[in-house]
Amino acid sequence: MGHEIVYCASCQIRLGGLDFENKKAFRVGLSVCCAKCLDAVLAAAPPADVAAFHARSAPATPRAAASSVRIRVLKEEAPAPGRRLWPLGAVAAGLVLGLALVLLRPAPPPPKTAPEPAPVARVEPPPPVEPPKPADPWADLERRARPLEAAEEFRAAAAIFENARGQTAGAVDRRVADLRRKAEALLPAATERERVARWGYPDLLALFDKRTAPEPPPPPPPPPADHKHAELWKAAMRKASARRFAEAIAALEAAGVAADAALLKDVKALHDEGLRVFASRPAGAAVSFGDVSGVVRRAGPRRLELESGEYVEADALSLRALAGLASAKPLATAVAACLDGEAAEG
Repeated sequence: MGHEIVYCASCQIRLGGLDFENKKAFRVGLSVCCAKCLDAVLAAAPPADVAAFHARSAPATPRAAASSVRIRVLKEEAPAPGRRLWPLGAVAAGLVLGLALVLLRPAPPPPKTAPEPAPVARVEPPPPVEPPKPADPWADLERRARPLEAAEEFRAAAAIFENARGQTAGAVDRRVADLRRKAEALLPAATERERVARWGYPDLLALFDKRTAPEPPPPPPPPPADHKHAELWKAAMRKASARRFAEAIAALEAAGVAADAALLKDVKALHDEGLRVFASRPAGAAVSFGDVSGVVRRAGPRRLELESGEYVEADALSLRALAGLASAKPLATAVAACLDGEAAEG
């Protein structure tokens, strides 16, 4: 009981178990008070509690030592009525406190429910991918041939299709024939030999040359009546046929035939101009000289090398052929044709 702790009912001072033993604390009924507040508590207590307090506080009758010890022990074993009720109050207070905690405890949150799964968007399957279409070989041929056709290089365009004949033989034949028909349709209105030669068809070029050939040359002028002058004139013509124009002109001038000398000067001018045109043919140009035609690979002063491997020698060409490369001078061209015949006879 020495560790009991209570408070004064009047001044609320703390009181322990030793205070009761040392008469510093008292119990009056159910109240506890200190020695200072005892009179006030007794005055306010019921008479029964006051009588019980005085009865407990009355001095005991002297007895033998053994008897007093026994009585003291019995007093300690018999606690006061207030001390017996204190544990019950503590238990009641504990119950009240526990009930209050239960009532004031916040309600538990509702159990969490699993969230509803989000709606899954429907994924449309991708559209089927069409396999790539194979390349059209014919479209590629047309793409390569169109620029040549626009430039009127019909034979070169036809060669592109002929090289692919194994792929589409029927279509190639039709396309090649179509290019040929276009060239034939343009031939009647053509006026430039270079344009027709660019088409690449030797037979069409020959038809053009035949259509545009000059009129048959007039007969050569009669030799002078003087026999001596006649021999000089024939000797001069033979030199001109051999393309020794300077000697022929000098002979005619010495013989006093100035008109014929002037005509030979025109023939020489055509010959020299024709040689210059012959030697300046660019690589890739189409040429045709009689039975020989093709595309120029290289050009020299007196020779043309063709893509076919053939050669065209300037000295092998007739005077008329060389004159045809130069500016048009009909009379001089006719005399050149006559000199070609003179050379053949000589």
